[in-house]
Amino acid sequence: MVRNVSPSGFTTARRTLGQQLGAAGSQRYLSLLLRPEGQLGAGDSGGYFGLELVSSGTALFVGKPSINEYVLEDIGGTEQYSSGVAAITNEPVLLVLRADFETGNDSFRLYVNPLPGQSEPLVPDAMKADSDVGIVAQIGLFSTGTFSFDEIRIGESFADVTPVPEPGSLMLLCFALVGLLQVTRRSLQ
Repeated sequence: MVRNVSPSGFTTARRTLGQQLGAAGSQRYLSLLLRPEGQLGAGDSGGYFGLELVSSGTALFVGKPSINEYVLEDIGGTEQYSSGVAAITNEPVLLVLRADFETGNDSFRLYVNPLPGQSEPLVPDAMKADSDVGIVAQIGLFSTGTFSFDEIRIGESFADVTPVPEPGSLMLLCFALVGLLQVTRRSLQ
């Protein structure tokens, strides 16, 4: 998990990808869990936070910009397409990006809180097809707002980046909750 607790100044953390993205005719999916924290809009440039695809062309931003909705946009705030889904403090959101790389302009689809384990939705929450991103060599966390990120995934299909928790994990969670309830009940008696 990555967390930025200071809404002052610009924060950037980048990671070079082991395998670059963006070959013409290829398709990739990317997902991340994001949680706004603190006061929305606090910080430089409206307290934005999100993920950037750092590339040889126009860098792409996925997240919450200066407006209070999740968007797709070119870095710097141009060519912005809103999902219409508002960011809410302390409410985690699953963002899934579908990238169709072409010769010339690429096509991007953003899904906000799709159901893991289901098929890719037929209609995205936002779509953008007016930028040539080129070859993506790095991804970066880019912000002036207070947020946390977790579970960044890159895959070749929607299912690769929206896995359903394994039954064993769900059973462990159930056992932990039962144990917690028993301890709480005993301490109240």
